[in-house]
Amino acid sequence: MINVAWDHNSYYHERLLRALPARCGRVLDVGCGAGRFAARLAERADRVDALDRSPAMIAEARRIVPANVTCPLGDAATADLPAGAYDAVTSISALHHMDLPAVLPRLAAALRPGGLLIAVSHHRLEIPRGLPADAVSVFGYNARRAVLLCLPAGRRYRREMYQRHAAQPPMPVKDPQLSLRQVRAQAAAALPGSRVRWLVQWRYELTWRKPGR
Repeated sequence: MINVAWDHNSYYHERLLRALPARCGRVLDVGCGAGRFAARLAERADRVDALDRSPAMIAEARRIVPANVTCPLGDAATADLPAGAYDAVTSISALHHMDLPAVLPRLAAALRPGGLLIAVSHHRLEIPRGLPADAVSVFGYNARRAVLLCLPAGRRYRREMYQRHAAQPPMPVKDPQLSLRQVRAQAAAALPGSRVRWLVQWRYELTWRKPGR
């Protein structure tokens, strides 16, 4: 019997892609992990820079991405990011590994005027305020697992995802330190006009468009 697993990060690929222009010149993917989202961005962008500070993740990303994706090893807090170079900056499940007041201004500076920053990451559950939302996440997670176990297409998807994960090194994991309120406060201070939305699966979405053009 195959041990199945749900890929939470892949769940948000479509959401981020829908927010981006139909065609981009250059995109920065921060905390690219094994490179699966960067590979999808490559279908929409002329050039993608997929950045991660884990040597194991960068090695895996370089193995799967197409030729228009470069995978530099580096930390978003210290990497040499070209100013005003990117049409979009994306990130999935990485911002909670970082110091937002230090990193967000650097990502903003890397965007061209009118460019979009969109990221999904984790927040810490705030008790008791966050318990109703947490209950929704638990229900949604288990309902999705039930559907995927029952549908033939779902079973194939889960089998493929398990095989893919089994073949790659484990992704770095860190418990989130900030509550949703703290994320909103830090984002508002670093990126005036940014918006932070609560998402299921204990995540949030941060969006910000750089003023200009």
